[in-house]
Amino acid sequence: MTIPLGVAIMAYLASRPKCTAIPRAVLAASLVLWVPGTVGMAAWTWQESLPARIIALDSSVDLVAVIVASFVGSWSLRAHAMGATDDHPANALQ
Repeated sequence: MTIPLGVAIMAYLASRPKCTAIPRAVLAASLVLWVPGTVGMAAWTWQESLPARIIALDSSVDLVAVIVASFVGSWSLRAHAMGATDDHPANALQ
């Protein structure tokens, strides 16, 4: 499930207008995808009679992971858009 979320966030960030603030766009994209996923997971775990503590821990970890991955992805997109320079770490792989 994490890979499709990451692809969706990266597709949104790549297609958005360049005039919007990057942190704001990253947070918006992350929350838009995190909320339905959390609601669905909470409903399922509640139906399976799992403790509320598990629901809270899972949703917290998921939120942190989605936001961190989104910021890393936006950094990658920004570096790619600016063009690789000789001191860029990606050039060491070539």
